[in-house]
Amino acid sequence: MRTPAFDQVYRRGPNSLAPSFVGWTGNFTNKPIPESEMIDWLTRTTARIEQVEA
Repeated sequence: MRTPAFDQVYRRGPNSLAPSFVGWTGNFTNKPIPESEMIDWLTRTTARIEQVEA
């Protein structure tokens, strides 16, 4: 069962299509990965998937 704390952290608006990188942490530092790095990772990963599907 979800808790209010979960909802506060992960809540997004009903029209939000933006990715959420909440909870992504580095393996070595255990610190949050900067959003700019996560967006770059998502962009590159999506491009590779699109190449496979072509």
